[in-house]
Amino acid sequence: DEFRAVPLKKYPFLIFYLVDTEKKIIVISRIFHTSQNPEKYP
Repeated sequence: DEFRAVPLKKYPFLIFYLVDTEKKIIVISRIFHTSQNPEKYP
């Protein structure tokens, strides 16, 4: 599986998550502040 990210509109955060299609679940891995160094992305 591959990480996906979605930005929040009101706040400077990205939510990183995985989709497990077999189990039909979404697993949130990290919440990342966008002012941090992008090299720290998962």
